[in-house]
Amino acid sequence: MEKINNTVKNNEPVSLSKEQELEQYKDWINELIQKVTDPEHLKHTYKFLLYLYLRE
Repeated sequence: MEKINNTVKNNEPVSLSKEQELEQYKDWINELIQKVTDPEHLKHTYKFLLYLYLRE
């Protein structure tokens, strides 16, 4: 994700409107939800957690 409100144009910080900022957050959250609900991603997460549990 791009850093919010830290975009630089011609060495000048570019301030985003509230709507643009919210849109960036919305996109970032949707991307996170996609990753978290992806079965492949979940499978690896569960394997890792099982490994940590059994290691003790």
